[in-house]
Amino acid sequence: MNVQGRRFVSHRVMEYFSRAMAAGRLAHAYLLSGPKGAGKQAAALEAAQMVNCLSPQGFVPGCPCPSCHKILSGNHPDVMLITRDGERSQILIEQIRDLREKFSLRVWEGRVRVGILVDADEMNTPAANALLKTLEEPCSGTLLILTSSAPDRIVRTIRSRCHELLVPPRSKSELAQELINEYHVLSSRAQVAAGFCKGAHAGADKAPEEFMARRDLVLDRYILSRPEYDFIKTLTENRESARELLDIVLTFFRDVALVREGAGDEALIHADRADAVRQVAAGLTGADVQRIIAGVVSAIKGMQENMNIRLSLILLREMM
Repeated sequence: MNVQGRRFVSHRVMEYFSRAMAAGRLAHAYLLSGPKGAGKQAAALEAAQMVNCLSPQGFVPGCPCPSCHKILSGNHPDVMLITRDGERSQILIEQIRDLREKFSLRVWEGRVRVGILVDADEMNTPAANALLKTLEEPCSGTLLILTSSAPDRIVRTIRSRCHELLVPPRSKSELAQELINEYHVLSSRAQVAAGFCKGAHAGADKAPEEFMARRDLVLDRYILSRPEYDFIKTLTENRESARELLDIVLTFFRDVALVREGAGDEALIHADRADAVRQVAAGLTGADVQRIIAGVVSAIKGMQENMNIRLSLILLREMM
């Protein structure tokens, strides 16, 4: 487990955990549900810090005590973070068995053994059955926290044994401030990356400058100039990069449509490239813009039906 510095955490969720601890009513299992990018994993880690904090003054966000520091750095022996391994698409039964075995041991340094199951809806059936046994026979001194952006995909018997807490989505301003604080991104570029975080682009909040470099590449070499075939080929080598390209094109022409309606720069997702947006808007009719947007939406739907995305992007560019 390797965790970076403190991320945005829902105050409402943490207040719930704080009240439950103070009242001695902390449950043995929770499900944190909410949209991607809402900070569910960050909330789970902060809850693990809260129950294992060694500070005489009590836990506060950013606590420097050895226990809290180890949890945040991924080195605490009593806190386990379970995710899909490597390229595997599912959480496997071996991972749940390992969790159950560790839950049966005494704590090493903390007060509570904590297991955090990230994207719990990605468990395969054997793993879900093994987890159900853990929930039916909870070990004392343990806390299990599941996170999911698709809780309906978790079997009902597991959900019924967890206290479900909704983690609300972060606002664009909160996302932008997090990027500024954590990655020292310029405010104008942080606002753009935050707009894409709201669309659940993981790369936009985990590596914002790398994402912005890719965004600039798409604008400069696909939208604002005639792209070479090799460039399109490179950007469509995998579904993730192809979908990111389409989302960038879609948001750019959404901005073009807004400019044509008289919107100011503050309304634009790509506000830092407002001059380019206005340049493109000046050369297109309203019908042109709507046709391009419809073409992008069609290409996105086509990805789900295994259409030739490379050909779709070539044809889409001819519409611009």
